[in-house]
Amino acid sequence: MRVPFLFSLMTHAFFVVAWMVAIHFYDLKSLVVIHPSEQHGIEVTLKFTQETKVQKTDTLRRHRSTSALNQTSNQQETEYSKAQQKKVSDQLIISQSNVAPSGPQAIRSGVKNQYLSDLRNLIEHRKKYPLIAKRLRQTGKVIVSFTLLRDGSITNVKVASPCPFTRLNHAARELILAIESYRAIPKELGLAKLTISQPIVYELN
Repeated sequence: MRVPFLFSLMTHAFFVVAWMVAIHFYDLKSLVVIHPSEQHGIEVTLKFTQETKVQKTDTLRRHRSTSALNQTSNQQETEYSKAQQKKVSDQLIISQSNVAPSGPQAIRSGVKNQYLSDLRNLIEHRKKYPLIAKRLRQTGKVIVSFTLLRDGSITNVKVASPCPFTRLNHAARELILAIESYRAIPKELGLAKLTISQPIVYELN
């Protein structure tokens, strides 16, 4: 009686263990195996995640590109603004330089201009064309420099810029030396001497 009972008990225990092992194996399989319908969902999710990463990357690139463009635009605007400011400043300087002097300075400038204008007219009036140079049809411009002292006397006469013809150079220097003396420098100028460079032109009509 005991042997059949033990055999029955062992058989029952074997089936119980086999049943538990089967249940455990089925649970593990259910955890590992993905149902086809769920597999499609996972693929969609992975694809959506990849697309989201790509979109974020594109957005970051566009943001960097926009930032670079904005920076370049700001630099160009700054350079343009500086150029405009410099242009306005240059115009202001030019405008100020073109303003006519006023007061005592204007008086001195007017007196000096009239004084030198009269001297140039005197030189032009006394200028004579050398006959030989005229016959040879020699022409040119000679610049003669000289110093005019306070009393009007002329000194340090020299040819500063000669022309190609010796006769004309000599005639120009002799012209200034022949004047010897001119009017005294006006007191309004307050100058002890004036250094003058006078162009003398010899041309044929």
